This record gives sequence, structure tokens and C-alpha cells, in this order.
Amino acid sequence: MIKIKFLGALSEVGASAILLKIRNKKFVLDYGIKQTEKEPIFPPIINYFDAIFLSHSHLDHCGALPILIKNRNVPIFSLEINKYLTNLLLIDTLKIAKEENYSLPFSKKDIKQTEKCFAAINYRETLIFEDIEIKFFDAGHIPGSAMIFLKYDKNSILYTGDFNYNDTRLVKGCDKEIPKPKILIIESTYSYKDHPDREKEEKRFCEEIKKVLENNGIVLISAFAISRAQEIMLILKEHLNKKFYLDGLAKQVSKLFLKYSNLLKDKKKYRKALKKAKFVKSKKERKKIVNESCIILTPSGMLNGGPVVDYIKMLYKDENSALFLTGFQAPETPGRKLLEQGKFIYKDIELDVKMRVLSFDFSAHAGKTELFKFIEELEPEIIFCVHGDYTIEFAEELKSKGFNAIAPTKENNLFKF
Repeated sequence: MIKIKFLGALSEVGASAILLKIRNKKFVLDYGIKQTEKEPIFPPIINYFDAIFLSHSHLDHCGALPILIKNRNVPIFSLEINKYLTNLLLIDTLKIAKEENYSLPFSKKDIKQTEKCFAAINYRETLIFEDIEIKFFDAGHIPGSAMIFLKYDKNSILYTGDFNYNDTRLVKGCDKEIPKPKILIIESTYSYKDHPDREKEEKRFCEEIKKVLENNGIVLISAFAISRAQEIMLILKEHLNKKFYLDGLAKQVSKLFLKYSNLLKDKKKYRKALKKAKFVKSKKERKKIVNESCIILTPSGMLNGGPVVDYIKMLYKDENSALFLTGFQAPETPGRKLLEQGKFIYKDIELDVKMRVLSFDFSAHAGKTELFKFIEELEPEIIFCVHGDYTIEFAEELKSKGFNAIAPTKENNLFKF
């Protein structure tokens, strides 16, 4: 008997969490938060489980782990790098909550306990729980991201987490030699569209940077601290070869990636790109660097906190400067509102932004064509579509192509086999 209960990422991006019961064993696949304009939203509490399998360290997949681990000693299996990336993110989340005057259902003590529970597993290494086999395969999303394959008797499940079919400058695309699963749980972030040609998008990005700098403006690049900021660093090095300022959590993450450079596509190019970065060390320094024409690369990717807020407050009236958004902007986040309304709305701040705002697609997720290609190659018997705003439409399209596809919802989230 296999039971799958979907606890989050149901017809939306955020709070990925799945409870999986195989025979008498219970496993948790990811346990993240949903970021909103106000406070994070957490998945339902799970009272008993035997192990956690973490696909990767983005907050929507790992941000709620301390709630599960409170007063427990349960293993969290993941690539070793995720132990440190998760810790950085959780400490930063606690810091932001304190600064913005809201409470979180976990403490520093809980974060320390979470870190202790991490158990390292390598790609393609087999983990055994009684007669259940678990393997992690490279997901190609960020350094250390994994697809999780579980096999029991004649049943098998593949949980993709977030994955990318194609190479980026930072990491290679996902492992293409994965066993064909009976049940596929697939992310659906971009099930509704394909990404633009990467080479053309990089060229457009760098041409726009040149325009701003030629006009003596400041290029403020908003990027996720983990992976996106480092991808942008490599693009800047390849096309412009200019010095740039690096701020926020992206500094620590960039240094950590050096330690785990075996997970990168090209460690030599990465080292050269990082040498072009000037680390911003204080708020006082931020005020100084906005007096010169320059490039600033900083979190957060959706403008919901981090140093980018300080920079926007200083630069929003400057028509010569520009804000570049380089990632997915979830509904109700300040980044999405800025694109839709032309206003930066964050907490008690509402600013009419005069600086240019441009959006670029440097996604580390598979696009629509790649999702279908991946599914067709694996030929699963059952597909569950999660982690996307259009999972219902995705499932319907898969059905029209002959697949048995389901989009779990809050009302229909428990399945037995």
C-alpha cells in the first residue's frame, strides 16, 4: 500500500510538502514555505515520520523544516551542500522576521537542531529503508538539487522537485538516465510557456546594462541569493567583464559554491566571475556606491526584503537608472506588483518608481516543451502535477495526449495505490 498526501504547492508555487507512506514507513518530500507580501505561509504539521528527503535549498522547499524537526532527531537526507545553504536561508529568514516585526514558529535553537539532522547523500547513491530503495538524481536546477526516486516491490515514484532539462552557465541540465517510474510527481512552474532563447536573452540583458551605464545610471539587478545571483555573475563576466557590487546573502552563497565547485558546470569560469565582485559590507557603504554609475547585484529576487529594498528607496526617482528583475515574480509579491502597477509596494512603503524596470527570463526551471519531453521519455503510468499556477490546465493537456494526469488540490490531496 502506498499513500501520497500533498500538503502544499497545490495549484500554486510555494510551500512544497508531500507525505509519503510506503508500507509502515512515512517519508516527507520537502517542507517549504510560501512567501507572501506579509508573512510566510507554512504547510500543515506532520506529527510522525521516519525521514525527510530534501530536493534542494530554496525556501519554498526547505523553509519550514525547523517546524518538523522541533525536539526530534529525524534524518534529513540531501546533498551535503544543502545543509549549509538551508542554514543560511533559515537564519536570514529569522533575521528578516525580526526586522519586520513578525514572529516565526521556530527559533535559532530549532535551526541548529535542523542542521544537526542533515545526512549527506550523493547522486546515484542507494539508500535503503527495509525493502524500500531511494536514489537521488541530479535535477540541474541549482548546485545540489536532486530528483528523488523511490522503489518498493513493483512500484516506483519519481519526485522531480524543481528541475531544468537544459544546461545553464552555472550547472549542467538534469540527469537524463533516470529509471522509468510508475508514478511521476512533477513540478509545473512553466507548464504554460517556453523560455526565450537563452543566448538572445543574455544579449538583451547586457545591451540594456550598457545603455544605463552610458547614461551614467545605476543598474540594480534583483536576483535570488541561491543560484540566480551566481548565474548572473557568469553572464556579466562572459559578456561585459566589468566589476560589479555583490550584496546580501548572495555573498555567502557565492563563497560556499566555491567549496562545492564539483557541483558547478565550469569551476574555473566561476572563480573568474567571482573575482569581479566587490562585496558590499554595510548599509553605510550602500549609500556611497549609489553616487557612482555602477552595477549592483543583490537579493531578494521578488523584492520582498533584503538589500534591494534599501537600493530601491534610494534610486526609485532616478530616471537614468534601472531595476532588472531576473526571476519568477510570484503573485502578490512586490516584484509582481511593480511589474503590474509601476509602484513598489512593500510593507508600509508605496513608491511611484521612475527608474526603468525591466524583466528578464533566466529561469532554472524546465519550460513547457522540456516538461513534455521529459514526461514522454519516462512514460509514467500516473502523473501528479504540482508546484505551478496552472497545474489543472497542465493535467488536462497531458490527458489530451493520452497520459493519466492529476492536479491535486486542497480538497483532493490524498491518493492510495
